[in-house]
Amino acid sequence: MLIFLLPLLLYSCSMKMESVYVYKFRLGLSLLYFSYMQIDTVSSIAITSDSYDYENNDRYQSEAQHGNKQLLSDTLEFAKEKNIQNLCDHSFQAMKDAYYDDDWQGCVKHGLTASKLFQDHLHKLVSCRRLCKHELVYDQHQIQNGFKSDAILALYGKSSLRYTTCVGKCVPPRFLFYENLLKREQYDYIQICYYKLKLYVKGAAAATTFLVANPKHDYMSTNLANYREHLGVPEDDLIDLEAADYQKLYKLAVNLYEEKKWSQQLQHSLAALDSYYDAYENCSVLCETGYAVGIDHHEFIGAVADQMEEVIKCKYGCTSTLSRLDLKIVDNILLNIYHHLQYSYSQVGDYKSGAEYAAAFLLHDPLNANMLTNKKYLMQEKNVPEKWFQPPQREVEHKQRLDTLAELMQYLHTEYVSQHSLGKKRQKQLAELEGFLGGNIKVNATAADLGGTERFVADGFATPEQCSHLINMCQMHGVIGDGYSARNPLTKHEIFQGLMVNTAQQLVEEGKLASPLLSMYLELSENTRRYTQMYFNLHELYFDFTHLVCRTALDERSSRDDLSHPVHADNCAIQKDGTCHKTSSSYTHRAYSGLLYLNDNFEGGEFFFTDNHKHEQSSVKPKCGRLVAFNAGDYHGVKAVRSGRRCALAVWFTLDPHHSEQSRADARDMLDKLHNHNLVHDEL
Repeated sequence: MLIFLLPLLLYSCSMKMESVYVYKFRLGLSLLYFSYMQIDTVSSIAITSDSYDYENNDRYQSEAQHGNKQLLSDTLEFAKEKNIQNLCDHSFQAMKDAYYDDDWQGCVKHGLTASKLFQDHLHKLVSCRRLCKHELVYDQHQIQNGFKSDAILALYGKSSLRYTTCVGKCVPPRFLFYENLLKREQYDYIQICYYKLKLYVKGAAAATTFLVANPKHDYMSTNLANYREHLGVPEDDLIDLEAADYQKLYKLAVNLYEEKKWSQQLQHSLAALDSYYDAYENCSVLCETGYAVGIDHHEFIGAVADQMEEVIKCKYGCTSTLSRLDLKIVDNILLNIYHHLQYSYSQVGDYKSGAEYAAAFLLHDPLNANMLTNKKYLMQEKNVPEKWFQPPQREVEHKQRLDTLAELMQYLHTEYVSQHSLGKKRQKQLAELEGFLGGNIKVNATAADLGGTERFVADGFATPEQCSHLINMCQMHGVIGDGYSARNPLTKHEIFQGLMVNTAQQLVEEGKLASPLLSMYLELSENTRRYTQMYFNLHELYFDFTHLVCRTALDERSSRDDLSHPVHADNCAIQKDGTCHKTSSSYTHRAYSGLLYLNDNFEGGEFFFTDNHKHEQSSVKPKCGRLVAFNAGDYHGVKAVRSGRRCALAVWFTLDPHHSEQSRADARDMLDKLHNHNLVHDEL
């Protein structure tokens, strides 16, 4: 008998609101963000209209004023449609009501209506706000002079007031079910209702659409697998019902590339590129729609900095947001478009344009072997001069924009932390957290002791009994080579075992693992996250991946000159010259890493930090309850495990909520349901 899992996950419709420190970044961060906003504004206007001449400020302002007449009309017309928010809320609620009344057709009808209304709302909201960017016309002379007397007026003067006035005429961005619709939660209901109606192809498409926005949702992944494997829904029907134009154009371009239809491929790739930039701008604009921040006073720069922090993080995540194609994650869809353009242009004999997009690709990934080979071929075989390898101006500006965001993120989470870390207030906060964890936490090595800037070692995060339970879990249920294609691709002298959160959850559901052990797994790793976040004075740290792992020595008598884990960084690829490049395959979203050790009854296996030339700076000997946490960009490795079994709870953290580990939320949800079920059973 087929047991079809169709969970209904209800999310909170309100955003998570947490108080943050308003005296954070001061004027320095404001100036950095202001430099970014100049790039951001030009990019936005450039996409809206190609007619502006940014070298001629008089002409630009004249055209902007002319455009504002139409803008006023547009925004007033837009304001008349505020009822669209009420219709969105009404349709979403009607869908839920129909679902609970077993009205499956009504559920689908109202759910799809809510989706259509929400997409219309977002389109009009973004269009209106992008037009308002015309108001952000900064007078460089005024700014330079203004900084001599009043930096606040220079930064936030008449231009910002005009922009705010303009935006105020747009429809307010948020409403009751805004967050639910943004997460595509309606498709959770819709796919169940389609299933009840036996419309399995449509149900699978709805499940796919939900998973695109919630890629780590294990229950929905199980549902989709059942649609494919048990209900015969073909792969080609697993489509995103809300796919953006750039995604549709990109898929067509890929097909034409494989069919070697170069002229048509060029046409679609160029259209996909335009559409991608448009989608990126929309994402960026939506990041500015407002954040609730806890402020207990009215210090101006600090309050602005708190808002800016959230906006910067959101804009930085737009590249990740746009990287999904149906259920697949494209490493960098923009670079793929560049690649298709350079190759297709070369195939039709337009070597100059091909060289330009090869240069655009290398602007992002300068050491890419394939593209460097293509460049060499064009120069040697087609006599393309070096001067032709200049990326188009739009691609240069976009890269500058990304670099500026990366610089701001670096400032937010490194320089700021180092300026304010461990003051009197911080010491008090750490003492409070240490008390919460049992009062046994003790920092025994700081960054200075370990030869770095963001590192620490602390003891007391687990008891011997807890360590023993986790080691037994991994020994009994750990998967050989978990996460790798071999039992241990890093060394032939050890076996690697691992147990992921979703695997542990499945074992609990199958009755093979006691639920308190999964709770312990989650609780101990959560304690490492909270302490790491507090220690480094971060606003919010998210799990990217959690892994219970053991390394067991095989040939204990042999002499070894290798490492259990070679020197590496967790968010970049180390090059021969000692630099570390943020490549598309190097988990660049990871910000911090941690290892909670579970035992010390083995030989070797010391964790160590190195400098950029892989010279050892410091080492850490594992023991039960010892946590080492550090910046994910730090170079580190593990010495050979010469005998015995070395076990640890490995955690990787991100500052980007788009990469948060969904399997942890799923496991918590399952444990809560199991607990509530047991309570009811006990009462009966």
